Amino acid sequence: MSDPSTNISHLELGDRNETFLDSNELVINMGPQHPATHGVLRVILKLDGEKVLGTECVIGYLHRGVEKIAENRTYAMFNPYVDRMDYVAAVSNGLGYCEAVEKLLNVQAPPRANYIRVILTELNRLASHMLWLGTHALDIGAITPLFYTFRDREEILKIFEKYCGARLTTHAFRIGGCLYETYDGFEKDVTNFLDFVTPKIDEYEELLTTNRIWVERTKNVGKISGKECIALGVTGPVLRASGVRWDVRKAQPYAAYSDFDFEIPIGQNGDTYDRYLVRMAEMRQSLHIIRQAVGKIPEGPIMAKVPKVIKPPVGEIYHSIEAPKGELGYFIVSDGSTQPYRLRVRPPSFVNLHARHRSRRGGPLMLDYVTSYLRSNTTPGQAGNLLWAFIYIILIFLGLSVAVIAMNWLERKILAHMQVRLGPMRVGPHGLLQPIADAIKLLIKEDIMPAEADKSVFWIAPVLIVITAFTTFIVVPFGPTHAVTDMNIGVLFMLGVSSLSVLGVVMAGWASNSHYPLIGALRSSAQMVSYEIAMGLAVVAAVLMTSLHGNGLYGVAHGAVGDGTLSMIDIVKAQQDQHAWFIFKFFPLGLIAFFIFAVAMIAETNRAPFDLPEAESELTAGFHTEYSGFRWSLFFLAEYSAMIAVSSIAVTLWLGGWLRPFPTWLTGETWDLVFSLFPAATFLLLALIALVGTLRMPKHPYFRVQTLGLAGFAAVLALIGILLLLPPVRDRIQDIYWFSLKVAGFMYLYIWYRGTFPRYRFDQLMRVGWKVLLPVGLGVLILTAIVGVLL
Repeated sequence: MSDPSTNISHLELGDRNETFLDSNELVINMGPQHPATHGVLRVILKLDGEKVLGTECVIGYLHRGVEKIAENRTYAMFNPYVDRMDYVAAVSNGLGYCEAVEKLLNVQAPPRANYIRVILTELNRLASHMLWLGTHALDIGAITPLFYTFRDREEILKIFEKYCGARLTTHAFRIGGCLYETYDGFEKDVTNFLDFVTPKIDEYEELLTTNRIWVERTKNVGKISGKECIALGVTGPVLRASGVRWDVRKAQPYAAYSDFDFEIPIGQNGDTYDRYLVRMAEMRQSLHIIRQAVGKIPEGPIMAKVPKVIKPPVGEIYHSIEAPKGELGYFIVSDGSTQPYRLRVRPPSFVNLHARHRSRRGGPLMLDYVTSYLRSNTTPGQAGNLLWAFIYIILIFLGLSVAVIAMNWLERKILAHMQVRLGPMRVGPHGLLQPIADAIKLLIKEDIMPAEADKSVFWIAPVLIVITAFTTFIVVPFGPTHAVTDMNIGVLFMLGVSSLSVLGVVMAGWASNSHYPLIGALRSSAQMVSYEIAMGLAVVAAVLMTSLHGNGLYGVAHGAVGDGTLSMIDIVKAQQDQHAWFIFKFFPLGLIAFFIFAVAMIAETNRAPFDLPEAESELTAGFHTEYSGFRWSLFFLAEYSAMIAVSSIAVTLWLGGWLRPFPTWLTGETWDLVFSLFPAATFLLLALIALVGTLRMPKHPYFRVQTLGLAGFAAVLALIGILLLLPPVRDRIQDIYWFSLKVAGFMYLYIWYRGTFPRYRFDQLMRVGWKVLLPVGLGVLILTAIVGVLL
C-alpha cells in the first residue's frame, strides 16, 4: 500500500528501470474513475511507453466495515449484510455464512434444503460468470457479449424473483436451511432455463474463443504460475487456470455437493485466455450439477430445528465454500452471546488482488493494434519473430525496386510495340539495362532547389510519398503466411496510409514557392480526394461480401450469420471459403465494384488518362515541376510503387489473392501438382526465350558483351526454375507466384490505359468521379447488401 505519511507510491521510490530509448518511467493512476475498475479500485502503474514495469493496488473505495457491523448485530440480523459484500454473488455469500453458523451450532440443514441451496448457488455462479464475461469483453472492446450475457442472466434473476421476491441481494437462505419452499413450477422453470442457456454458452464461445482479436488480447497476458498462486493464496478460476486442480466443492464438500458428479476444469498457461476458458467450462459444469439436482430434489422439511434466539457455545469456527470468484471463508469467534465476538471474512477478490502486481508486470497497459498483430502466429511479425518482420520489409523494398525497374522496361517496350517500334534497345540486350541506366543518370544529375523554396518541406514531400507507397505493403498478403503482419484492420490501414499521399502532393506544390506547382498540386489533390470516395465504396462492398457465407456466385449463409472481416488475409480466405472470387460475386455487382476500384486507383496514382492536372502544358508539369535529379526520381519510384500497391490490393480484394485458378473445379492431388509446377515452368520458359535470343544475337564483336549478358541472364532464370522444382521450395513459393501473376495482369491495364485513352480536361475528370463513379459505387454497395439479405 502507499505510505500514508508521505503519500508517495513505492513505485516512485524504487530503482530506476532501463526503458526504451532511455526515457523516464511514467507513474500514472488507472482508476478508480477508470471504467474498467468500476469506481472501487485504484491501480498505480509504472510505465515504459505502454509496457507495465510495476503495479500497486490501492483499495478501500468501497469499504463499509461489515466485520465490525457483525459484532454489533445478532447472528440472524447480520445475515442480510453478507449479500451486499458481493451483490453479484449474493446467494453464495449467504450460503457460506449460514453454513458457518450452522457448523458453530452443530446443526445440519435438511437434505431438501441442501439441494435447493445447491441449485440456487449454481444458478448464482452462472449469473456471476455471465456478468463477468459481458463486462470483461466490454472492457477489452467487444460490446456484443454484454448484450448476450445480460439477456441470458435475466432468466436467472426471474427465477430468484419468483423464489424469494428479490433479484440481486436475495437473502435466500436462513441459518438452519431455507425460509421459502420452492414455488409451483420451480423445477420446470429451472429445467427450461437449462435447455435455453446451453446453446447460448455455445454462442459465447463461437463469438470469442477463436476470435482473433479476443485471443490476441488475452493470450499470454497477465500470466501467473501455479506456484505463485499457491504462495499468494489465490483461489478460484485464477488458481485453476494456472493448472492447480483445487475446488472446495470437491476437496471439502459442503451442502449436497458430494451427491453430484462434476469435473474441475483447469488451464495450463495461467493467462487471461485460460481464465476465460476455465470459467466457460465451469458454466457447463454448473449446468450439469443443476440438471442432476433438479431431477432428484428429496422430499422433507426445508428448515432444521434452530432456536429462535441463536446463542452458539463458546468457541471458534472457520468454514469456506467455492464462490464464483474463489474461496469465500468465514471465521467466527463466539463468546456464548447472541452476537459474534469476532467475525472475519476471507473474500476471494481481496486475496486475488495480491497477485495483480505479478500478473500485470511486463504486460500491455492499453492493447496496441500494431504490436498485437505483429505478434500474429501466421505471419513473420509474431512474438519473437520481429526480426523476420524486418527482413520481410527489407525484401519487399528490394523486390519493389526490382519490380519498378522491370515495370518501367515493360511499359516502354509494350507502348513501343503498340506504336510499331522497338523501344529501348541500346543499353543491354534488348534494352534490359535501360532502366538502370536511367536511374544512374537521375542520381548523378544536378539536383536544383528553388532559391525561395522551403528546404525542409521540399525534401520531406517526396520522401513522404515514397514512404506512403511502401508502407501499404505491410498489410498486403502475398500468401497466407507471406505478409509482414495480418492486421485485423488491414483494410482501414490501407485506406488511411494511401490517403497520406495527398498530403505529400500538397507539400510538394507549396514548398516549391511557385504558383504553377501549387495550382497543379491543388488540382491533383482534389482529383485524388474525389476518387477516394468512390474507391472507398467499392472496398466496403468487397468487405460486405466477406460476411455472406455461402458457396458459389450467389451463395449466402443458410441459417447462419457471416462474421465479416477487415483483415486482408481473411478477405482472401473468405473468397476461398465461398468458392468464388469477389469479382464474380453477385455478378455483375462484384465486377462493377472492381471496375470502380480500378478506375479510382488509376486516378489516385495520377496515371493517364488522369494525369491532366500535372500535364496541362509543357511549362506546367504539376506539383513536381521544380524537382530534379534524385528528388524527382523519388516521385518516379513512388508512382510505380503505388501502381504495384493498388494492383496488389485489387488482387487481394477481388481476384482471390494468392489462390490458384479454378480451385473448386480442378481439384485433387494431380491438379494441385500440375499448378504447383507453373512457377518452375514459367522461369524455365523465360530461360529458353533468353537462350533463343542469345543464339539469335549478331556474331559481331560489338555485341559480344550483350550476348554474354543475355546468356548469363538465361542461366540465372534456368537455375531459379530448377530450384522451384524442389518440393519444399515449390510448395512455399506458389502462393507468391499466383499473386504476382495476377498483379502483373492488373499492371498491364495501366499500360493499356496509357496507350489507348486520350487525356481529358480537368472538369471532365472531376465529373466522372462525382457524377458517375460515386453514385454507381453507392448503388453497388446498397444492392450488394440487399442481395445478401434476400438470398
